Amino acid sequence: MKGQRPIEMMKCSSEFMKVCELRHCCVHRFGKLGSKNAIRLGLAEHMKHLEKPIILNNDDLEQIAFIVENFIRTLNNTVFKFIINRTVENKNKEKGGERLYDSEWTWVFEKDISRFEKYYAIFSAKNDTLPGLSLQDSYQLFVNAYKPKPPARKNKKTEKVNATTI
Repeated sequence: MKGQRPIEMMKCSSEFMKVCELRHCCVHRFGKLGSKNAIRLGLAEHMKHLEKPIILNNDDLEQIAFIVENFIRTLNNTVFKFIINRTVENKNKEKGGERLYDSEWTWVFEKDISRFEKYYAIFSAKNDTLPGLSLQDSYQLFVNAYKPKPPARKNKKTEKVNATTI
């Protein structure tokens, strides 16, 4: 993943960095907000909290947990999409387009299951309050998103009209 971060990562990573700043204060600044941390968090908004203890209530902790979980989910999904896309393209852009993988996707569940299941096992949520998609449902979404579309059939009437007008 070279270049600029994907757009979906931008918002959640900026929120995650704020949590990291707070963690730094709690661990390395004896629970007090330092000037560098306040600058990174937004000095105007946090000036009144400089060198004062950070006090978090239950709502604050829930918000932090939500931010961390959202960041992890988004990162997981982004990496999954990147890797899956790479398996479909199957070209090493840095080595003249040589193949990265020996096999190609067949777009048939029974034939692709062993390969797809390896990625599914790594990236699917296991211990989550919201149930994730089944292996077969995930594979179907993968096929719908990545399977090449057959070329459009040429319309014989259109060809005749174009040939006579030339």
